[in-house]
Amino acid sequence: MRSNFLFLFLFLTLFLQAQDTKIIAFYTKNLARVSDKDVQLAIHNILREAEKQDNITIQEKFPASEKTIINGFLTKKYALITLSTYTVMQNYSLLLPHIGKIWSIVKNKKRPFGRYFIITGKETSLQTIAKSQNMHAGYLRFDRMQHVYLHHFILKKFHKLPKKILSKEISFSSSSEVILKLFFKKIAIGVVSEDAYNVATELNPQLKEALKIVAKSKAIFPDIGLTFSQKGDKKIDTLYSKFTDQSNSIKNLSNMLMLYKAEAIETLSLKDLQRVHQFYKETITMEKEYDSKTTP
Repeated sequence: MRSNFLFLFLFLTLFLQAQDTKIIAFYTKNLARVSDKDVQLAIHNILREAEKQDNITIQEKFPASEKTIINGFLTKKYALITLSTYTVMQNYSLLLPHIGKIWSIVKNKKRPFGRYFIITGKETSLQTIAKSQNMHAGYLRFDRMQHVYLHHFILKKFHKLPKKILSKEISFSSSSEVILKLFFKKIAIGVVSEDAYNVATELNPQLKEALKIVAKSKAIFPDIGLTFSQKGDKKIDTLYSKFTDQSNSIKNLSNMLMLYKAEAIETLSLKDLQRVHQFYKETITMEKEYDSKTTP
């Protein structure tokens, strides 16, 4: 009888401990030009400190596939996840019913949402772009939403599929590389963030003389990925919300923000997410519409 009681006691203890464990999954590949190992170490240190403060057990995972993270979130295996904005837009309808709170790493607290510029050489006219069938375009590899904006611009402005104008779309490892390729006429059209353009032209005013901005997006795009909690998980919401409160900031958080050259983690609203998805959906709809017109 006593052995049965001990077994029951141990079982309940282990069960309750398991219940207090939160598994969270971060996608750290291709979110920025940052070493995965450095980011993962920073996250590890942040979470160990958070555990001490909140009497919670956290197990972090760093899956190589965003699909794995999504599946884990949908089955409630993961209490919190981080994904690229592009992947969230692709899987928006699947993720939406499960999303609790939303956060994003921001580079500028005064401007929590970024916007994109379409840039060409000073001598390149919109008429030249419209008539072209052999232009090369470039965008930042770590931000696939720039690629979406490039397509949106071409579809909206020229009423053509991008492949009818662009012979090659190239992803670059840095925005400065995109700008330099434009400057040296290696590509004809490029997409960069407003911040990247401003920094580059301030450092080298000659760039501003040689290049021109032909379009600007609305300021709706998260800077570095999106983080979600499971709907209704108040414990993880409370924990992660501390990261957005500067007065209670966890000291190791600053190390991670420095890696991303960012200033803070900000809480986003569902409306913020919906704005980005509306833009993404509009782009996909236009592509399908123009593709159906050209398909025999």
